[in-house]
Order: sequence, then C-alpha cells, then structure tokens
Amino acid sequence: MPTCKSCESIAIGRGLCRRHYLQEWSAGLLDNHQRKCDVVTVKDRLLSKIRITESGCWEWIGFRKPDKFDYGYIWINGRNVKAHRVSYEQHKGPIPKGIDVLHKCDNPPCINPDHLFLGTRGENCKDCASKNRFPLNESHHNAKLSKEDIRTIFSLRESMSQTEIARQFGVNQSHISRIISRKQRTKT
Repeated sequence: MPTCKSCESIAIGRGLCRRHYLQEWSAGLLDNHQRKCDVVTVKDRLLSKIRITESGCWEWIGFRKPDKFDYGYIWINGRNVKAHRVSYEQHKGPIPKGIDVLHKCDNPPCINPDHLFLGTRGENCKDCASKNRFPLNESHHNAKLSKEDIRTIFSLRESMSQTEIARQFGVNQSHISRIISRKQRTKT
C-alpha cells in the first residue's frame, strides 16, 4: 500500500496523504506531484479503514452516519457510498440493480466479503425477521400502543365502541379493529 512522500501515512493521491494533499492543494502546488504514479485503489482504501474482530468481521472504522443502522460509508466519485456494498463489488463483482447486500454476521459496519451476500429487499426483511431483529410492538419506532394498552383494549371491547376506544388511545378505529380481530401483529 503506497505511503505519503512526506510522512508514513497512507497516500490517497499523487503520493500524498490527505493532510499533505490538502496542504499542497491550498498552496496551489499539486501540479508539482505526478498524477498517476502512486494511485491508491478503492480496494486499498477499503482495507486501510478496517479493524478485524475476533468473530472475523472487518469492522469499518472510517466514516459512519450517526443513525440507527451504523453502516460505514466511503467517498467515491463525489458521493458517500455504503462501504459494505463497495466491498462486495470489489471482492465479488457487480451488484444487480434493485438488489441489497445482506450481512450473515448481522454487524452493519462489517465489510468482510465472506460475511456478505446478495438478496432482494423482501429477502432482507425475512432474514431480519428470522433473526428476531425486526422491531415489533413497543420497540417499533412508530409504535403508539404498549402491551398494557393492548390488554386494556381487549377488556374495553365489550363496554365501548371501537371508535370510542380509538379516540381514547389516539389511533384510528381500523387499528382497534385489527387488534381485536388479531390481524395486527401484537403479543398480549
């Protein structure tokens, strides 16, 4: 893996690390450095940003979006791309349009190609549900009713109309109907 001409950091372009590249760019001196002699490949950039865990995961230590998914991102061609998708493409080949890259290890920052496989969005959801990672009931981000609320709804169904129950809990009557008829996925 190429290193910076000025220090021992990993070179990102023109034989310079990010810090020295930016210094030369701001000083207008980039033309003093050859363009293609020490080009770093995308694969090298990926492998420079991993930490290998005991489980064999290649955890991405580069940029991660601060969201609930914790996927790693790498800057390619002027945009942030999910690092596990780039890793799959670099090690195994192109990803067909509309196909997701799934994790066998259930570790979103992992980019180990041996832990990645292709699947449709539906297969991704089934995989998630089979591993009990699908948020249901109170753990779902849009949940309005708790398990206790569901129990209360079942006890009120004889004495109140579904519309009245719905108003009391701040949901639609149709939601109450699905709960009572057990069409809604709830565990009481």
